[in-house]
Amino acid sequence: MLVTTQSKRTFDENGVFYNSIGEYPNAMKELGRNMNVPVIDLNRKSIAYYNAIGVEATKQVFMFLKPGESPNYPDGVEERVHFQEYGANPEKQKSMIVI
Repeated sequence: MLVTTQSKRTFDENGVFYNSIGEYPNAMKELGRNMNVPVIDLNRKSIAYYNAIGVEATKQVFMFLKPGESPNYPDGVEERVHFQEYGANPEKQKSMIVI
């Protein structure tokens, strides 16, 4: 089984999330077809999940920490690629895959 890359936290002026990682998801799907292997389109599913919960709620999924909120980021951080603990939780990931 193959899995496409999840989407980044990228949205337009209307707050609609979209694929911002180019052709990587399509390349993975093509590889799956060529190898006759199932592919989970996590890119599409993650975009649907982010659109379902909204722009503000995705700050709980990605590394958006206020100054002093974490000893690892004393000045805070706004990271649009990597998950924080909440977003990396396997139970939360399952809800993304179901969508």
